[in-house]
Amino acid sequence: MNDEEIKVRILRYMHENQKKNVFTFKLGDVFKEFKNIPKRNIVKNIQYLVDKELICKNGEFKEVCYKGICDYDTSLELQIIEKGINIFQDKKESLLEKIVKKFKKVNLITTKNQ
Repeated sequence: MNDEEIKVRILRYMHENQKKNVFTFKLGDVFKEFKNIPKRNIVKNIQYLVDKELICKNGEFKEVCYKGICDYDTSLELQIIEKGINIFQDKKESLLEKIVKKFKKVNLITTKNQ
């Protein structure tokens, strides 16, 4: 799974739960939901979404070590914010479809130039 798919899945997960009146997510909840994706990839993509102001967090990502085992502090809270929610308001095509189209256009351009 590439980074774009991970970003879309994280946003969709938060958006779907927000519809069920769940507005705050612990980093640990996101790790559980996406347990097949390495945690560092999840953190990197969450930070990208924060930088793009699609979600917000209430602190910084911290590593916590206990008895020689290091992991991220899973109590960090995340929230999807209005700009992130608005991505899903366009019913004509999903964000994932837009991203796939964007990559197809890029691939078409590069193959034509070869």
